[in-house]
Amino acid sequence: MPKLGRKEKTMAKIILDPGHVEGYNKGAVSGYYEGTAMYHYAHLLADKLRAAGMEVGVTRTKITDNPSLTDRGKGADMFVSLHSNAASSASANGVTVFYSIKRNADKPHATKWCNELAALINGGTRARGASTRKGSGNWDYYTVIQSAVAAGCPHVFLIEHGFHSTPGECTWLMQAGNLETMAALEARLICDILGVKAS
Repeated sequence: MPKLGRKEKTMAKIILDPGHVEGYNKGAVSGYYEGTAMYHYAHLLADKLRAAGMEVGVTRTKITDNPSLTDRGKGADMFVSLHSNAASSASANGVTVFYSIKRNADKPHATKWCNELAALINGGTRARGASTRKGSGNWDYYTVIQSAVAAGCPHVFLIEHGFHSTPGECTWLMQAGNLETMAALEARLICDILGVKAS
């Protein structure tokens, strides 16, 4: 008979959100679309996290899925929205990791994530920093971040994995081997934040 009051250990839960929808945001290199690329990458990262013993949900289970921004933000132990960035200048480069204005404790995690990811992408790119973006009131500008916080998720991030509007970074994001390495890196960072030892 189990001891009274003893809590069963549960797996850490994470939600991965591949940003946008299939065919959205064309890259500088033919064949790259942010919404398509991040969908495939999310499922690769999910496999790495499941192998580490985590329970993982992906907001777009099919490539054609396009859930509302509010629905994407349903919380767990961590919510991560996966993106690549764009700018009018083809020389813009680098990694940004956004966290919530209501989750200040995530700033050091976002800073480490940004620095390590920037060191990896394209042989080393600009670490643009850990950032927040505030709306016109006391709320996060990005709806997915706002919704995840409202759902009680303790760790909330939006990752810009380099600039798909820059040929070098776009090309790097199209290489399967690079994505495998990036997924292993991000899975490790996520495990570290949640205090999960890979099984």
